Amino acid sequence: MQTTMSPIFPNNPFFKARHPIKKAFDKGLMPDVKKGLLGHKLTKKKRSVEHIIPKSKGGTLANDNVALSDRMANMQRGNRPIEEFVTHQMWIDYLRQFIKVKNQFIDGMEYIKGLCKKFKIDIDYGKII
Repeated sequence: MQTTMSPIFPNNPFFKARHPIKKAFDKGLMPDVKKGLLGHKLTKKKRSVEHIIPKSKGGTLANDNVALSDRMANMQRGNRPIEEFVTHQMWIDYLRQFIKVKNQFIDGMEYIKGLCKKFKIDIDYGKII
């Protein structure tokens, strides 16, 4: 039996993951969040949820495993390690956007702390403020 793999397209349900961080962004509750983890400008039309540890490698939609991303950049990364795409400075720039975020969907400081702990991102909270 021969099987074929279909290409991944933005309309694929895989890219329509529901997550509170995406909902908060779409509702305009995070006005300081303008760039995704991969450094691209975020828009409601082109944003997606990036699994930091890819879903295909056991990653979940837990807060400490997701980041906002541009949909095309997310697709280009695929399931390759995040370290191939994100520098320490990119982490800091991304996380800095969440310092003042606190709404019914996400607590920015808890989000920052969770990602730093899980991915061993060594940052001085005083320096990112």
